[in-house]
Amino acid sequence: MTKRIWQLPLACALTLLLAACNFGQPTTAGTAVPLETPVRAPTRTAVPTASPTALPSSTPAPAPTAAPQPITAGSAPSLHSVRSFVGHSEDVLSLDISPDGRWLATGSADDSVRLWELATGRSVAVLQGHTDDVRSVAFSPLGDRLASASEDGTVRLWSVPDGAPLVEMSSLLERIILVRYSPDGSVVALAGNRCFLELRESRHGILRRTLSQPGCIDRVGSADSWGLAFVGGPSQLAMGVGRPCCGGSLYLWDLTGENDPIRMRHSGAQINDLDVSADGTMLAVAANVAAIRLWDMQVREVVHTLEGHLYSATSVRFSPDGSLLASGSRDQTVRVWNTADGSPLVTLEDHSGVVTSVVFSADGSLLASGSEDDTVILWGLIR
Repeated sequence: MTKRIWQLPLACALTLLLAACNFGQPTTAGTAVPLETPVRAPTRTAVPTASPTALPSSTPAPAPTAAPQPITAGSAPSLHSVRSFVGHSEDVLSLDISPDGRWLATGSADDSVRLWELATGRSVAVLQGHTDDVRSVAFSPLGDRLASASEDGTVRLWSVPDGAPLVEMSSLLERIILVRYSPDGSVVALAGNRCFLELRESRHGILRRTLSQPGCIDRVGSADSWGLAFVGGPSQLAMGVGRPCCGGSLYLWDLTGENDPIRMRHSGAQINDLDVSADGTMLAVAANVAAIRLWDMQVREVVHTLEGHLYSATSVRFSPDGSLLASGSRDQTVRVWNTADGSPLVTLEDHSGVVTSVVFSADGSLLASGSEDDTVILWGLIR
C-alpha cells in the first residue's frame, strides 16, 4: 500500500492520508438519536420536455399561498386543534417553538428532549443525556441552539436541528427547574431548587453572576417553581419563586449594577410561572390560585385579574404583539385572553391531563400546549 501511494501524484496521496486521519470520534456529552435512516434515492434520467406553452388568457393563474395570519382577539374563538405530537412515554413538562417556526422542542419526565418538525408533527430526533425530568427547554434567539434544564442538576446545549450535544453545564443548584435566554442571546438564566439563580455566558456556560432571591432561605424550604422573564431587553429580569412551605415572592432585578432588587406587591401565593410582553410593558403572573394577574410594568400595578380557570394556572405566555395571553392550567384546559381588558376569548379542552406549558409561534399564527397526558397539541385558525 505504501509503494502505491508514493506512485500516485502528491496531491492524491495527501488526500488519502487526510481522509484516514479525520475519522470522527464518538461524543460522550449526550446523544441525538435519529428516528429515520435516510435511503439513497435511485438515480433518475432526465427526460427532455417540450418548451412550456403559455396559458390562454382565459385560464386563471394559480392563487398565491396566503401568509399565515396571526391569532387576534377577533379570530381566537375559531382556534382548533391542527395536530398532535405523540412520542414521549411520560408527562410533557416544557416546550418551545424555534424563532423561524420550523421546530418544536419538548422536555419530558421520561428524561428526554425531542425535536419535532412543526409543519408535519414528525419527530426528527430524541436528545438523550439527562438522567432526570427535563423541566425546561428554550431555543436561542437565533434558533441555532436549544437549552434543556433537568432535575439531574445540569443544563445541556444542543445544536439545531441535528441535535448534536454542544455543552453540558454543571450547576451548584441541585435540581434545575427553569432555563431562559436573554433577548440578545448572550446569557442563559438558570433557576433551581435553591434560593438563587445563575446567569451564565451562553456559548460555553461560564458563570457570570449569582442572584439570591431575598426572603428565600434554603433551610426553610426548597423552591419548587420559578418564573423568569427578561423585561424589554437584557438589563432587567422579572423573577418569581414558589415554595410549597412558604408561598412565593416577586422581584424585579436591574442587571446593570449591584443594586438590590425591587420587591413587587404580590399576594404571597406560590408562583408557578410568569411572562413579560415583548415590549416590556406588561407582566402576567400565574400563582397557586385560579386567577391570573396582569401587571402594567410602567406603574407596577395590577390592572386586570383574569378569572375563569377552575384550578391554578401552570403556564402563561404573551402573543408576539402582546394583544393576547395564553394560559395552561391544572383544570386540563388552555385559555386565551384579551390583554386590553382581561376578557376571556376561548377555552381549548382537548387535553386529558394537567396542561404544563404553552407557547405562541413567533409569527403569532399558532399556539402549542404540552400536558401530563404525554402529548403536545398545536392550535391554529381554520383556513
